[in-house]
Amino acid sequence: MSEYFFGLGRGRVGAGVEKRCDKIAGRHGAHIVVVTLPGEGPRYWFAGQNLGFPFDRDMERAVLADLEAAGLWPVPTRR
Repeated sequence: MSEYFFGLGRGRVGAGVEKRCDKIAGRHGAHIVVVTLPGEGPRYWFAGQNLGFPFDRDMERAVLADLEAAGLWPVPTRR
């Protein structure tokens, strides 16, 4: 099964913020991905199982709404 990606962003995500975001996303079957891509620098996004429309949209909305309620959307980053 493929993954559905959403919430793409740039910048360094601190370990504490990453852990909190992952816990919130996990409630909805998603997780945060934090990487440093060569030539592009630090990036992050959220991913969850791709179940198709409307399930993907609903998961994205739920995750982002809960992150926003927790003061974590947009994800706080460092340069």
